[in-house]
Amino acid sequence: MKLILRWVGKTRNPHLAALIADFQARIGALADLTLSEVKGVEFRDPVRAVEAEGRQLLRGLGRDDYLIAMDPQGQPLNTEGFARFIADRREYSLKRTVFVLGGPDGLSQTVRNRSQRVISLSSMTFSHEIARLLLLEQIYRAFTLVHRIPYHK
Repeated sequence: MKLILRWVGKTRNPHLAALIADFQARIGALADLTLSEVKGVEFRDPVRAVEAEGRQLLRGLGRDDYLIAMDPQGQPLNTEGFARFIADRREYSLKRTVFVLGGPDGLSQTVRNRSQRVISLSSMTFSHEIARLLLLEQIYRAFTLVHRIPYHK
């Protein structure tokens, strides 16, 4: 399974960066994983910034890529539902699965419209850096459930 996670900006907090690297290595043992950062855009108008970041997030993606937008307004899934989704993507698709996370001001409507699914991590608000870590942890947790690796409790 080919997974790509794309997000806006660098992870500046070194503790979060270390945890992200840890989960990247764990997932990398179970799937082909690529993390891809796009540069944040600074405009006085946050709507213009989000639109410009959205174009960057979509740049280089193939028509056949299965895009999942991570957005607070998306579909909530519990862990088991997310694991079933990951298992289905792994088993029934040859396409790359691409998760996108926006920057501090969110995702553009263009990215949401291009996405095959829009999923919410939580109804709570997290910083975009913490959302990266949470998504990676949930992907790892999903793989441990699918492969019956002791982790999920």
